[in-house]
Amino acid sequence: MPASAPPSPLRRRRHGPALEAQRDEILSAVRRLHASGGYPAVTMRSVSDAVGLAPMSLYRYFPNKLALLQAVWDQVLEEALVAAERAPVDGPQPIQELRRFYRGYVDYWLAEPGNYWLIFGIRDSGVGQPFSAGPAARFRQAVERRIDACLPPDLGAEDRARCYDLCRCKIVGYLFLAIHLVHKSHTQLHDLRDAVLDDIEHQLVRAGGAAV
Repeated sequence: MPASAPPSPLRRRRHGPALEAQRDEILSAVRRLHASGGYPAVTMRSVSDAVGLAPMSLYRYFPNKLALLQAVWDQVLEEALVAAERAPVDGPQPIQELRRFYRGYVDYWLAEPGNYWLIFGIRDSGVGQPFSAGPAARFRQAVERRIDACLPPDLGAEDRARCYDLCRCKIVGYLFLAIHLVHKSHTQLHDLRDAVLDDIEHQLVRAGGAAV
């Protein structure tokens, strides 16, 4: 009997490092497509074309568009979390640790405005949301632990939650304005960032944060 033909490369399943390399290539393609045309430019077909896969082959890696986007969101948010955790240490006090963490997080988005729009520029509710679990949830927990360390232990749950929300509003609001202030220099944006962190520190002091 004649030997059977070898399987097509497009049909061969990848494993281990090859699988991870292909996934990373796919996620990089999503970022490029979004940077050039926003979410309408990101389709399963456009992504498969960008990485040279047959359209149905992409479904071996991601079952649908939402799963693909969730993987990209998790990748970007993990990068932001790592940047926050690796920011240089300011000092031993709890407020210095909070400032360090926030500064690393903010500086990541300022350096990667395309990633900012990928996460915070979602307009279509059908696309999904990246903030419910994964790195986003871990970042929120890490921030709240650091805020807690700046607050007195007997502060009530409602007041504590208000501190979380006010800090979040200040950071998210700063990022929204800073990304849009294209006429501002890096020095000006960093000065404004530090003023926002000063305001957060004062807010926690007003809340009774003897630990700051």
